[in-house]
Amino acid sequence: MEAQPDYSKFQAEAPTNDELSTLSSLANDLYLAELELAQAEEVVRAAQRKVRDIGEHQIPELMDELGMAEFTTKSGIKISVKEDLRVGVPAARREEAWAWVIDKGYGDLVKHNVIIGFGRDEEDACLELMEDLDTRGLRTKDERKVEPATLKKFIKQRLAEGEDVPLDLFGATQYSKTKITQKPDSAFGD
Repeated sequence: MEAQPDYSKFQAEAPTNDELSTLSSLANDLYLAELELAQAEEVVRAAQRKVRDIGEHQIPELMDELGMAEFTTKSGIKISVKEDLRVGVPAARREEAWAWVIDKGYGDLVKHNVIIGFGRDEEDACLELMEDLDTRGLRTKDERKVEPATLKKFIKQRLAEGEDVPLDLFGATQYSKTKITQKPDSAFGD
């Protein structure tokens, strides 16, 4: 269970109209800033699409039509076109793709990683298996991992119980976060 913030240090009397007005204004500012961020992210995505269209379609196609390998503008911008490749095997087709690579005689490109999950109480079994595999000439690598959501929950629980947790060790930072749960129906008019 999450620890509730301690509000006891705050004033016991009702907030003034000015204080409520300031809080309302800050909530509006946060809402507008979130909208601005979403719009800026869309502007970035649109700019990326535009760069891709001009750089990967329009210029290469025109230079191909003109039979040019490179070009320098009057302002000194030098452009040339080279072939490139994006690769990202869809998860659903990985086995098929790796089988093709192996069938064509390039099986040495395909690496096998066998992952065996050991719980926290199985340290001895893990070490024993690694030693056994090492004696067979198989390379082993011991990587420990705690899923980020599990680590976050664990640290929050420890802190809620008053335990001293070295936050910097885990790259953790405590902060207060405002969440907008209801968007305004109309213009701001508090």
